[in-house]
Amino acid sequence: MNAGQAGYKLGFNIPAQLQHHVVRIIHRITDDCNGNGNYVNFYSNPVDINAYAQRLVTGWQQIANRFGMPVSIAVQLANTGEVVNFTNVSGQKFIIASTAKVGILTKLLHNQGGQLNSGQMATATRMIEVSDNNAANELYAEIGDLSGLNQFYREMGVTSTYCPTHWGLTLTTATDQLRLLHEIFLNPHPTYLNQQG
Repeated sequence: MNAGQAGYKLGFNIPAQLQHHVVRIIHRITDDCNGNGNYVNFYSNPVDINAYAQRLVTGWQQIANRFGMPVSIAVQLANTGEVVNFTNVSGQKFIIASTAKVGILTKLLHNQGGQLNSGQMATATRMIEVSDNNAANELYAEIGDLSGLNQFYREMGVTSTYCPTHWGLTLTTATDQLRLLHEIFLNPHPTYLNQQG
């Protein structure tokens, strides 16, 4: 009687080797304390043990395989700081093009202590908001051209990023770009930019 009200709860620690996997849990009801007598097994639905990273990487791999192009991806979870990355071409660097403008502006803000004059502000606004290359050239010269931009990359600790000749031909990896974005947008105590920057 009232068997519909029966039940039990069991807690257990997840072994480290199961982290980031999807598993099924077997529930065995048996008349033997070692689990080998008469028994009935029930299988759980798939249980996700922090496996979002593996699902992302698997999905990215499928897309990369379909298009057959070099890919480098890096994302960071804002709430935990965990980084998930993928590449199908280990060691490959990618031309950064207009993304270098973020580095130019960050270096300028650092040099100015976060305080741009009205001319710098107008030029930076054109560079970022409408991707004005002439504005980028002007600010690139102001931070010291090639040497200034490469100094910025060294100061930020992005060891796979460098400018060989011109800002638009800067080479980088997704992981390096994520590190830069973390410093600019996610770090609550930035070490390179002040709060005004």
